[in-house]
Amino acid sequence: MDTKYEFGKVGDELFVIDEMHTPDSSRYWVADEYEARFAKGEDQRMLDKENIRQWLIRERNFSGHGELPAIPDDVRVDLATKYVAAYERITGTSLDLTPGDVHARIEQNLRAKGYL
Repeated sequence: MDTKYEFGKVGDELFVIDEMHTPDSSRYWVADEYEARFAKGEDQRMLDKENIRQWLIRERNFSGHGELPAIPDDVRVDLATKYVAAYERITGTSLDLTPGDVHARIEQNLRAKGYL
């Protein structure tokens, strides 16, 4: 549906400084349902983090000011399910989710790229 790009400068060099084309920086709607939902006046089926934003606004009257309310597991699982669906629809492959040590994986990837 739309996306945002965030940039920063170091000296005179311009850098992209945010995740690009992810459900965190873009809104994805399911294209094959768009016309029917639009014709019925229904909300579009989304594959992004909008469910979290809407839950915060509708259920907790939270608009970004004050202390963030605790987000229940069912809302977080719904978001994770949307992210997996977005990945699989965009790439055409299934996502193999393997539990592990995130910190170690990031460090390993940084070492492999020569950043550490």
